[in-house]
Amino acid sequence: GADAESIGGPAPLLSEADEEPQVATQSTGRGARLDLREVNISEEELDAAFLQRYKMSKEELQAVADRMGVEMRTLCFLKQEFDSFDTDRSGYIDIGELKKLLQKLGESLSDSELQVAFQDLDSDGSGEIEFFEFAEWFTSA
Repeated sequence: GADAESIGGPAPLLSEADEEPQVATQSTGRGARLDLREVNISEEELDAAFLQRYKMSKEELQAVADRMGVEMRTLCFLKQEFDSFDTDRSGYIDIGELKKLLQKLGESLSDSELQVAFQDLDSDGSGEIEFFEFAEWFTSA
């Protein structure tokens, strides 16, 4: 494995207990490294990404975000990323698209980890997963 010297200098002198929590980074499970300070989602993007597609009200979407423990803009950001890999706009992605999406979001899973994750997500065995299944998994601790 890589040691601290090869990844950017010596290890910090603070113990983990002394470190300040990251406030600017959305604290999501696998997506803990997502820095969303600069993500501003317009009403139009929100409407296009969720409200029209899923026939949801803004309040219903907020309830989903609250249940997942994330901000609405995080959900919208993840939806935009998800949609960029859902090339046929079916609302679903397959395992290859999931792998590319996770890589773009800074996650690298081995093929076996990816297979296990996909099987967990694809509860009906269809070979595809939909956005809310992905978002629930991605933001879980």
